[in-house]
Amino acid sequence: DDKTEHSEFIELHNTTSETVALPGWRLSGAVDFAFPAGTSIEPGGFLVVAEDPPTVSSKWKVSALGPWTGKLDNDGETIRLRDQGGEVVDEVDYRLGFPWPTVGAPPSHSIELINPSLENDLGGSWRASTGGDGRGESTLIGGGSSWKFFKGTWEPSATPGAWREIDFDDARWAAGEGAIGAGQGFVATELDEMPGNYTTIYLRRTFTVGDPAAIGSLLLRARADDGFNAWINGTHVAALNVSGPELPFDAVAERASGSTSFVDHPIPNGGGLLREGENVLAIQLLNRSIDDADAFFDAILQSNVAAGDGPTPGFPNSVFATNAPPQIRRVAHAPKQPGSGEEVVISALITDPEGVATATLHYRVVAPGSYVRLTDRDYERGWVEVAMNDTGADGDAFAGDNTWSAAIPAELQRHRNLVRYRITVEDSPGNSVRVPYPDDPQPNFAYFCYDGVPAWSGAVRPGVTRRVTYSTETLTSVPVYHLIALESDVMGCMYNDPVGTARTYRYHATVVYDGEVYDHIKFRIKGQASTRVTGKNKTKWNFNRGHRFQARDNYGRKYPEKWDKFALQTGTCPWWGRDTSTGGMVLNEQGSYKFYRLIGVPSCNTHLFHLRIIDNIRERSGSQYEGDFWGLYIALEEPDGRFLDEMGLPDGNLYKMNGS
Repeated sequence: DDKTEHSEFIELHNTTSETVALPGWRLSGAVDFAFPAGTSIEPGGFLVVAEDPPTVSSKWKVSALGPWTGKLDNDGETIRLRDQGGEVVDEVDYRLGFPWPTVGAPPSHSIELINPSLENDLGGSWRASTGGDGRGESTLIGGGSSWKFFKGTWEPSATPGAWREIDFDDARWAAGEGAIGAGQGFVATELDEMPGNYTTIYLRRTFTVGDPAAIGSLLLRARADDGFNAWINGTHVAALNVSGPELPFDAVAERASGSTSFVDHPIPNGGGLLREGENVLAIQLLNRSIDDADAFFDAILQSNVAAGDGPTPGFPNSVFATNAPPQIRRVAHAPKQPGSGEEVVISALITDPEGVATATLHYRVVAPGSYVRLTDRDYERGWVEVAMNDTGADGDAFAGDNTWSAAIPAELQRHRNLVRYRITVEDSPGNSVRVPYPDDPQPNFAYFCYDGVPAWSGAVRPGVTRRVTYSTETLTSVPVYHLIALESDVMGCMYNDPVGTARTYRYHATVVYDGEVYDHIKFRIKGQASTRVTGKNKTKWNFNRGHRFQARDNYGRKYPEKWDKFALQTGTCPWWGRDTSTGGMVLNEQGSYKFYRLIGVPSCNTHLFHLRIIDNIRERSGSQYEGDFWGLYIALEEPDGRFLDEMGLPDGNLYKMNGS
């Protein structure tokens, strides 16, 4: 999310039991990178390729290949892994927003596969690196367990390193419970003769694994003094205060350092080290010197421990789970924008290899004048639950096609109603998920029930000039934007709240245009000296990541880039000191930007639209100044990074000149 920090990376994982050699392989698509000679990924291993390897190494303490050419677009890209013959070995076409994770804003989350066995072309297989919930966590070795140990008075095996292997015969070794050592009151197996006689202790502890594929990460929690090396099935996995992994029986730790509490040592590639059945954790404990009075060791080995927040390049993914929740995608409602009295069917494509047990639709009707903000306590209240089905009945079109459906009754569809909904699904083993996902800033789907724009009548000077009626056809000759909000928020933004809050997006609302509902947006007043000078004020709307606004120009054509935010210009002059209309100024601002474009100066897009605000139960009243109709406005594109993309300009800093 820091655009000045080149910290993008791609992580490859070898899920096989064989080393994969990568000479001649390359990444293509969004980025291009050729793997150098000698590159390989060990069984269960990880390989990181980075935009800028020194940055990634410094930030996450992991080695990375690179740099690559190209970039990873936050809105989505295609990444391909090709072998030496150019054939596509794997491909990911990621996107931003449901069903894909919504990332790219602080606090720097990457997208991660929940489990390497999942289809990586499905958005639901990925989640933001917010840390796992510990699903599938288990303890393989508990604290205070019984260990086999050997006093380091000579080498523990005739063949160097043989004592670390699973098939080593440790029958003649002594046995004792952890902690094992000397010099501390909590030591369970005391070796009082260690000081002055030997500096090392060798330990082995076997443990059983039923399904190695179900283990994505390992965590060694060690209580040790002064140093140690650790191996799992003969592979070195952790170290503390030692000069290297291959040390003789009379070696010593590099310094006097220890902890009476358990300290975490995450094990990269942990799942790939294990085998079905018996495994072994082997330890060489080292004291600082032969005369040092204390030395001890105990350990806990856990699998699939809930990870912390943030990316984990070079390590198992933080969101790893052995049983991933069901895949939910293609969520839709039909009709897209219903009218009064029309039944609405909510549907979703739902799949799970272990079977879908239940799917539940939750919906809530938000009536005109009773808007509920995301920040309100009432947001979580009043949701109605309806069972979804795939039986070809009760709103479902076809039985057994994995598209689950439920109907929202026709009598609930009333003019100007906003209907929010979300879906919870549970698989046969009981693993459940609700969508939209927690990383989505819009935690519900929604649709808007509308019967059409009514005619409007008004006069430039009521009671003095002639009253004119504008037909529905006239009012809809330009796009119609609806803002749904609390009346207190609309009045506060437009007229009442202190000017000092003008720059803060403090008001919540829903925007509807072109059949799309942009829920939980934020808006604010706009302007400096012109703020709240007249009855018709400028505002600015700010849309959520993954739910950007798709605007159209004055000819109905979609702009190539969606908008993060835009200004609502009034087309009037706030300093016009006369009692006559300034309506002619609606052309001035648009004309200026058009002129700039004609002479080759990059400038913001503009278009006209008709604004309607629903903040009251009544759509119309006897006064032309009340009701949903707010008149003609100009949409002004925000000059930001998306503006640079729209204009075909390179990435860089964009400055706004302001007179003082």
